[in-house]
Amino acid sequence: MMLETGRNNLASLLSIPVVRGVCGSLIQCKKAGHQGFTLIELLIVMLIISVMIAVATLTLKRDYHDLLAQEGNRLKALVALARDEALFQARSLGIRFSENGYDFVIRSEVQGSWESPEEKLFRHRVLPRGVKLEVFRNQTAVDLGDGGNNRDNDGKNEETITPNVFILSTGEITPFQVDFIYPARARLALSFDAFGRSTTTSDEEF
Repeated sequence: MMLETGRNNLASLLSIPVVRGVCGSLIQCKKAGHQGFTLIELLIVMLIISVMIAVATLTLKRDYHDLLAQEGNRLKALVALARDEALFQARSLGIRFSENGYDFVIRSEVQGSWESPEEKLFRHRVLPRGVKLEVFRNQTAVDLGDGGNNRDNDGKNEETITPNVFILSTGEITPFQVDFIYPARARLALSFDAFGRSTTTSDEEF
C-alpha cells in the first residue's frame, strides 16, 4: 500500500496522469499510452522555442541593418559621383529627397532652373518597401513634403524645383544628414560635411 501511494505521489509531481480503473500502477499507465509531459520536458520545449525565437529575431534585425547599409552605401557613392561631376563639368547639382526616395537635378544656367539630368546614373531612386527617409540640415529636420517633385500633366519637371541639398561647382556641398529608417526595426544615419566626407552611424551606436 505504501509503495502504491508513493508511486501515485510521484506521478502527480511529474504530471503523469494515473487513471484508476484503467491501470493500477504507473508502469501499467505508461504501457497503456496514458503518459503525459513531465515538467522537465515542458521546460526543455519552452527553452528550445525561446532560443529559436531569439535566433529568428537577430537574423531579421541583421537583415534590416544590411538593407539600410546597402542604401546608405549607394547614396554615399552617388554623392561622390555627383560632386566629381560638379567639379569636372563646372556646374551645380542638387539632391531632392522625399520620404521614400531621392533624385539628382542639374542647374541649367541657360534656363536658370533645375532640370533632371540625362545620365541614368542620377535617375530617381525609390527605396525598398518599408524604408523611410528623414533629412536634417544644421540639426534641423527638413520638411520633405512632396520631395520637390513638382510635375506637370505630362510628367515633366516644372521650373519651380528646389533641391534640398546643393552640390556646387566648387565641390562644396550643403552639410546634411540622411536617416534611413525601417520603423521599429533599424535606423542608419549618414552625415556629409561641406567637403563631401561622410560618416555612418547605426541605431546600435546612437
